[in-house]
Amino acid sequence: MSYFVEDLLESIKRDSFAPISQSTFVDSSLIAVANQALDLNIVADLVAVREDFFLTTESTPIVINTNHYPIPSRSIGNTIKTLFYVDSNGFESPLNYIDPSRRSEFEQRAVAPQAFYFEGDEVVIVPTPSISVGSLLFQFPAKPNQLIATSSCAKITSIVNNNPTASFSVDTDLTAILSVGSYVDFLSVTSPFKLWSYRAQITQITSNLIEVSLASVLDPSGLNIRPQKNDYICPTGFANIPQIPTAYFPVLSQMVVVKVLESLGDSNKKASALDTLKTLESKATTLVKNRVEASPKKVSTRRSLVRYFR
Repeated sequence: MSYFVEDLLESIKRDSFAPISQSTFVDSSLIAVANQALDLNIVADLVAVREDFFLTTESTPIVINTNHYPIPSRSIGNTIKTLFYVDSNGFESPLNYIDPSRRSEFEQRAVAPQAFYFEGDEVVIVPTPSISVGSLLFQFPAKPNQLIATSSCAKITSIVNNNPTASFSVDTDLTAILSVGSYVDFLSVTSPFKLWSYRAQITQITSNLIEVSLASVLDPSGLNIRPQKNDYICPTGFANIPQIPTAYFPVLSQMVVVKVLESLGDSNKKASALDTLKTLESKATTLVKNRVEASPKKVSTRRSLVRYFR
């Protein structure tokens, strides 16, 4: 079974019996509704059921005399789970969260960051670094990429290591929407559809080739290229496969079906679709809530997807 955006659209049209000839239900409109459902409902439900499903990390270099650092733009709700200071030897030290009123307590303690607090959408580290050594490692829940048609992405057909760059032969010409200097994401085609690389900058592009720096696509060991043949390259921030557990694909489809029927004013079919959505949500939640069966966490869904549509 495949899980591309086009499969999602086919499911929506089949289950809603929508008159697809109407301009209201063109593919781009359905994708927009699906993106809204992802952002407002499914992400919130998954965070409640499996809080670490979207957990990822992002590193920011320490800059001398700079104590304000932005929270990663991909963070769900502009939140972070943990902040580490990574020294020049790669050793990670967790920074303590403090109230801003306590910052003076830390300013004279050491050269390396010891703690942090929030100021708007930034973290403020203390003490202020006096040298540019090390980095900050943010651990945070990252929002999934927005959905986009597969025609706007390119499948990898072969890979060549040209150190210090990596060249990817592709099956789709993306030169109309991407150029040298543009950023792309590398998306795994197999579940859980993770991003191998985020915001890799293009160094060369032709109708059948995309080249980026080798460092941007290597695994943490720095030895192997992470993207594989048949994976996809998409404009950064977009994906042609929903980055959610496969159990939630029917839920996402049904959510859009409900919105389609609502726009048609078909209250009877909408009521039936809501019942179906409730059943699908319950089954999906059961399948994903216990990630480690030997030590399950007791969790409860903070709000129902169905309740949103009622």
